[in-house]
Amino acid sequence: MDKFELVVSNDDDGKRLDVFLVCFFSDNHELKNFCSRSKIQALIRNGSVLVNEKQVKPSFILSLNDKIKIYVDNLPILDQDIITPYEFSVDIIYEDNDLLVVNKPKGLSVHPGAGNKNETLLNAIINKISFSDGSNLSIDPLRVGIVHRIDKDTTGLLVVAKNEFAMTNLMKQFKEHSVDRKYVALVLSTPRGDREVNKEEEGIVDTYIGRHLTNRKKMTVLREGEGKRAITHYKKLEEYPYGCLMEFKLETGRTHQIRVHMEYINSPIIGDKLYGDFSLLPKELKVAAQKLGRQALHAKTLAFTHPVTCKRLSFDSEIPDDMKEIIKIFKNKK
Repeated sequence: MDKFELVVSNDDDGKRLDVFLVCFFSDNHELKNFCSRSKIQALIRNGSVLVNEKQVKPSFILSLNDKIKIYVDNLPILDQDIITPYEFSVDIIYEDNDLLVVNKPKGLSVHPGAGNKNETLLNAIINKISFSDGSNLSIDPLRVGIVHRIDKDTTGLLVVAKNEFAMTNLMKQFKEHSVDRKYVALVLSTPRGDREVNKEEEGIVDTYIGRHLTNRKKMTVLREGEGKRAITHYKKLEEYPYGCLMEFKLETGRTHQIRVHMEYINSPIIGDKLYGDFSLLPKELKVAAQKLGRQALHAKTLAFTHPVTCKRLSFDSEIPDDMKEIIKIFKNKK
């Protein structure tokens, strides 16, 4: 079951939405780990709960016969019993007593969720830290220091905390936007002939993003006040007849932010199965995108201040081979 559908009865007429859900979650085994009001308020704000098909505030006052939908597929799994070690070779490019930096491959989810409870980066890191080197995490294993995420089919760099102090410090840096993150992607562009590429062409997409009201797997641009502010800085690196290699710097870190913003400005990321229309591409390029099987997006650089030493650390990762191949195909297509 990917969602719960409820109807407000006489007993709950006039209750706050968050109060109503605390009672419902505490009585439901599948949702019991979310029965605190703070967790429920977060779920309401991120669009996992709708009232009469609309996203509302946690303080929304319910009325008789209001229809409530709770989308379970949007909820992370937080059951201690299912956070089990996963034997997977994690590409660790830096590690010390407080944190590690990993280069995530395509096809690997960062955190357990509905449909994949055991084979994720989080499970693999638990296996690596708690079992392989004989040490133990000095942090709640349900959190394991995951302070930011990238999509399952996006590759690239992530920092993971190994203790509570490091996690708190890194989360503060992300909140204050002092962590530098740069991505590269191959995006769709209108054919522009043979004109010379202007490598200084750049801009900013500044919108509000929230969950799509009809397709719950998607995020979308919303009106001010209906979602969370999302700011993406972009810069053209190379331009091809049917595509463009772009660099992105994130000022915020919303779900699917780059993918949503590129669709919004009509330059969706090549290979993205959820966003964008690629029907006008030549057959050869459509076949290449289908063969890629994912969005051509890579988290290439990451820089932050070490929580303990206060030294600025900077990391760079190479674009993976499958992206190099499709970039080459687009580059050579006349």
